[in-house]
Amino acid sequence: MKRIVFVLLTILFLSSSVFAFGPSLGMQAELRGGGYLTLSPKEARNMFGNGFLIGGSLRKSVFPMIKVGISVDRITLSENSAVQFADLSPELQDEFEALADDFDIEFATTPLCLEIMLEPPVLPLYAHAGYGIYKSTVTVKDQDSGATLYDESKTRWGGFVGAGTKLGLPLLPLSFRVGVRYHMLKVDDSAMDKGIKALSAEAGVRLNF
Repeated sequence: MKRIVFVLLTILFLSSSVFAFGPSLGMQAELRGGGYLTLSPKEARNMFGNGFLIGGSLRKSVFPMIKVGISVDRITLSENSAVQFADLSPELQDEFEALADDFDIEFATTPLCLEIMLEPPVLPLYAHAGYGIYKSTVTVKDQDSGATLYDESKTRWGGFVGAGTKLGLPLLPLSFRVGVRYHMLKVDDSAMDKGIKALSAEAGVRLNF
């Protein structure tokens, strides 16, 4: 999490320097945060729960209304018994459930997507979509020793569509946006053959340079 925040802040700082000392490159850097809600199916709601999102995008203007770029987020999900043990074998589930208070469990998802954004120059609205990989990680550590007992990750293909409203500042290269994204993840699981659906509500600050 700290690394992602540092990288995003560095991009914003360097971007502002470029704007101050040179002509516009048609680029846009964004830093955002918000909440994440797993919608369906029931098995996915139990497994992934809800959480918080922090992330950013780097976009390039290719047409007056269209930008393309890369989007990366870090979604930290709330703890619950299903999240803690969903990817463990039945034997380990029984053992860990009996000693759950002795463990620190972390569950996170990191989407990395190619993104396209549509922004009408007059209307205070935008729409965007993306497709890429959603990497989920489960880590179980012993509270006393700090030893890692379980560390496993899975990568799923997924994408999102979203829309919202934007607000620019006169004579400044800064703008703000508030919106929602609908996430769709493909999984190899008969109980979730239609995939996982989730919703994120987020606000972001953007720098054009």
